[in-house]
Amino acid sequence: MIQSDPCVVAHEQPVVLDSPLQKLDFDLTRCVVEGRVVDSSGAPVADQVILARLSRDKQDPFRNAHSDHRVRTGADGRYRLVGLPAGKSFSIQSHGRGWQGAYAGPFRLEEGEVRGDADLVTDRSADLTITVDRGSDASRRIEVELRLIEAFPETQSGLPKSASHRRRVSIREGTRSATAEDLTPGRYTVEWQHIGRVVASKEVDVSLDVDNRVSFTE
Repeated sequence: MIQSDPCVVAHEQPVVLDSPLQKLDFDLTRCVVEGRVVDSSGAPVADQVILARLSRDKQDPFRNAHSDHRVRTGADGRYRLVGLPAGKSFSIQSHGRGWQGAYAGPFRLEEGEVRGDADLVTDRSADLTITVDRGSDASRRIEVELRLIEAFPETQSGLPKSASHRRRVSIREGTRSATAEDLTPGRYTVEWQHIGRVVASKEVDVSLDVDNRVSFTE
């Protein structure tokens, strides 16, 4: 562990001890991002996983050493990400079971900068169970793609670019159903695909606090 005020930077690097003298270079010009996750009413949302997703620069010879940083929100919805590299572009994402994903950024910070306004707004999410009546044939894998057409008015946090609005799930061989979790409540197009070809398509409403289901037949 290497410490540099005001940050603590965890750094792992393989070292071959083939000489009495070893020289290693470390970048300690790291940054801090702080913020809070709330729902659309302003209430704090605890136990959300907060992830700083660093953009990958193909010209950067050390790009493989750039790890994603993650923490969890506390009871007050607050989080603190420490050890982010200066001059790198990154976005902040939150996710947690039963809540929609939320996104902020991209950000690019200066050396030693502490940014305290990276707040995120999320809302409760819904699940959709997809069932396929295969008859006696359950030997092939089925891909199901969901695309959000329109969010319901109960979604107050807007429509950020989110995986919740386009989702792909698989119904494995030998099974008849799969569940798409943590969707934004709204109307979706649900497509059953096989080998890249759309076999069937339906529209379905996905609402909070109900058993959302859609079925297909082989």
